[in-house]
Amino acid sequence: MADFCLNWPNRGVWLNPEEVPESSDTDRLSASMNSRAVDKILIILRLLIAFGYRLDGESSSTPAEKEFHDCAWLDIGRDQIEDCKIKRPVFEQLEPTRAAEDPFRIWNFWELLHHPLLHNLFIESKQLTLHENNVIAVRYPGDSFWKVEETDFPAYPTMINYNGVGTLGDCISSTFEAKRFRNGKLQLRLGKRPKFLMVRYTNEGVSQKGISDFRTVEYPCPFRIKTNEDQYLVEQTTAVNNLLAVVRVSEGEEDERIRTYHKDGSEITPAQIGQFRGKEPNPEEAHLWSIKEPGCYILFYYTVDLAEGQDNCEIVVDAPESICRPWCKGKSKGRDFPPRSSSGLTKSSETNDASQAS
Repeated sequence: MADFCLNWPNRGVWLNPEEVPESSDTDRLSASMNSRAVDKILIILRLLIAFGYRLDGESSSTPAEKEFHDCAWLDIGRDQIEDCKIKRPVFEQLEPTRAAEDPFRIWNFWELLHHPLLHNLFIESKQLTLHENNVIAVRYPGDSFWKVEETDFPAYPTMINYNGVGTLGDCISSTFEAKRFRNGKLQLRLGKRPKFLMVRYTNEGVSQKGISDFRTVEYPCPFRIKTNEDQYLVEQTTAVNNLLAVVRVSEGEEDERIRTYHKDGSEITPAQIGQFRGKEPNPEEAHLWSIKEPGCYILFYYTVDLAEGQDNCEIVVDAPESICRPWCKGKSKGRDFPPRSSSGLTKSSETNDASQAS
């Protein structure tokens, strides 16, 4: 699995149903369809798969989702023509909707994330769903226990929206605040323990938060524990999530960027294989953008299993936000923003590759 997160796909896709001849010009081949947004989805999927992600179920998945998931498992990144062949079925599944909208339209990452044929990959995936959306905990005056009742409340979005005010942990915990009615009844949204967490962070230029403020997030999450028939206890458990990836989204896909991280917080740089110089726009400057800059960012986290009293020591919160690409050394320097400390976290110099995840 060591190469799984390092091998980024070569750009481009071939839409012709005929087999691609071995003599095809790779530049012309990559120009046949811009696939950068698809490539970013594949990079995220491969990273999550390394941490245990799977589709929720065959029956609930669309053909497009299955193609995407199957494609993510394949050996991509080594040969541009082979990559185009691998990605072609994904585009063939999505092509009818693109052609109906605009035959010349190129999707960006945000559009693919919310594409109606791809909802089960992220937006409606149970593995990224933090809240129980069909039931709610209720406690009536005089009761020492909670009851769980069905609710028709709108489902809480899988993606947490955060504008930089307060901490991300406070933002998430606020979604679980109990509501008290005039008659004394308490109503509480319940939480799950998903494998992953997805956050939309909007930096309007006011927030001065750096990557160290996002390395790890902790928040109290209420879980229900059944005690007797329809009686439940609600236990507040502290959930811990560590950062896996940051995607800067934009209306223009040329301005979109992606960074992925090892378990220790260091950046994963794409392996120097295949057409590696074309895998990122301006690879010499790939490290120069920052989450400190105004913009919209999608953050992906994985859930850390910690024993009671155990420190979250596998991640270094003050690790550099980015490093220059190995093949660009001598042309540019890595960008290391001033680190910010995070209380209660133990720093570790031990490197844990994402491939070690079970």
